[in-house]
Amino acid sequence: DFQVVDTVHYSQGHIYHTYMGLEPRLSASYLLDSTSSLKASYSRTRQYLQLASNSVGGSPLDVWFPASSYVKPQISDQVGVGYFRNFKENTYEFSVEGFYKYMRNQIDFKDNANLILNNQIETELRFGKAHSYGLEFLIRKNSGKFNGWISYTLSKALRDFPEINKGEEYVASYDHPNNLAIVAS
Repeated sequence: DFQVVDTVHYSQGHIYHTYMGLEPRLSASYLLDSTSSLKASYSRTRQYLQLASNSVGGSPLDVWFPASSYVKPQISDQVGVGYFRNFKENTYEFSVEGFYKYMRNQIDFKDNANLILNNQIETELRFGKAHSYGLEFLIRKNSGKFNGWISYTLSKALRDFPEINKGEEYVASYDHPNNLAIVAS
């Protein structure tokens, strides 16, 4: 269990810890012909302000944490590969894209965390990793009096924390295996 053994006080305006890092992004596309292409991408992102929540829908008990000497920034690496095609002189477009995202320094609360009026909430945090993957499909009509798109995403999001769920991987609260969107104008 995480126990407080000492405290340190810093003077106002004193910088006691910093993080920084590169966030590279790469993308490539290969034209198969005048209407279709293959695309691939990679990106790394860092998040210095993090949300720890003990509910799926959000609640007043959600807690925002800045990166600190105790809470590292979250880092994610994402790769994507897709096929894109235009039809009828770019009136319609279709795409299918697969993705994989690996995240580390994720935060969550320990099992049965005490959150209410807890001045040392960091003792309730646990740290782990997560990953998500899926396929995204899109059909879009770009011109004419009626346009819009239909998109569907099939995905999975999992978390792995040694001190939560007996060390077994579990489904993330933000996991939405099926997502359908229809937009028309």
